Amino acid sequence: MTTSIKRLAVASCVLGAFGLGACGAPMRSVTHISSWSTPAGDYFYVAYAENETTSRLKLCRIQPDNTIACADQPEVDRLLNTP
Repeated sequence: MTTSIKRLAVASCVLGAFGLGACGAPMRSVTHISSWSTPAGDYFYVAYAENETTSRLKLCRIQPDNTIACADQPEVDRLLNTP
C-alpha cells in the first residue's frame, strides 16, 4: 500500500471516529484535513467544530504500525475561540 493511500485510509478512520458518538454527545463536524509526509513520518491536522462557538485542532502522527497518535493543540484552540 502506498504512503498516500495509507494516509487517506487512516484519516478516514479518524474522521469516522470523530463523527460517531453516544446519544447526547456533542455533534462534531470536520471542517478541514491537511496531511503531509516527511522523512520523520506522516502527519495530518484535523480541524473540527464541536458546536456553533467552539472549534478545535488536533495534530495526528501515523505511527510505523499504522496506529495514530493525536495531540490537542490548546494554543491554536485558544486563538480559534477568542472573540
